[in-house]
Amino acid sequence: MLLTPEYEAVNFWVYAIYIMGISALVALVVGVVALRTSGIYFIMITLAISQMVYYFFFDSLEFGGDDGLFIFMKPETSIFGLSFLDLDNPAHFYYLALLAVLITLVAIKIILHSRFGRIVEASRLNPERTEALGYNIFAFRLISYIIGSTLAAYAGLLFALQYGYVNPQFLTWEMSGTALVMSILGGMGTIYGAILGTITYEGLLFIFEHMSDDWMLFMGGAIILMVLLLRKGLAGYLEKLLEK
Repeated sequence: MLLTPEYEAVNFWVYAIYIMGISALVALVVGVVALRTSGIYFIMITLAISQMVYYFFFDSLEFGGDDGLFIFMKPETSIFGLSFLDLDNPAHFYYLALLAVLITLVAIKIILHSRFGRIVEASRLNPERTEALGYNIFAFRLISYIIGSTLAAYAGLLFALQYGYVNPQFLTWEMSGTALVMSILGGMGTIYGAILGTITYEGLLFIFEHMSDDWMLFMGGAIILMVLLLRKGLAGYLEKLLEK
């Protein structure tokens, strides 16, 4: 948003690379600090940094302040002069987002089955033994953190283009908490868990919002019940059904 001209359509692919690159650099700096902790301390320092950035943009009038920034012209998607997508067309935008999800799933699956992915998984299950084998688990975790942040930046770009604006509200701990709840519902440590959790969360949100003014009470109760009944999330439950 800050890099694009206000009344000029830019190339989507070029600016997507810019945004993901800047996000990777920010993640590198934040990750060097945050990843020196673990568990609840990692969550706390991540949320603390998020709140600091939130208040910076909230009080910065040059960045839109509380109102945020608006997109007046959506980017064009031409490649070598050929354009196959119109971001003003809802169907085209839907398939662009769907393609992003599919590419992300394939990329993550490839990474997890690579040597890098196996080391990351080993550092998650038994960091002491992995480090004893001579691997720098901090470096592997930092690279994983950068990859995740870069993908999140691309998702944020799509969100901004869909709704036409961004504001500091997306930097609050509530947004991070929502993403965490989606991940827990779907199943931590699974490839498809995030997708299952997101679909379930958004589905429940839609139902309860239209059912009652006290929808947050029902939403919270439903999430607590699902977490208690599905200890390994929806992905873990489906895996058990397939095994049977």
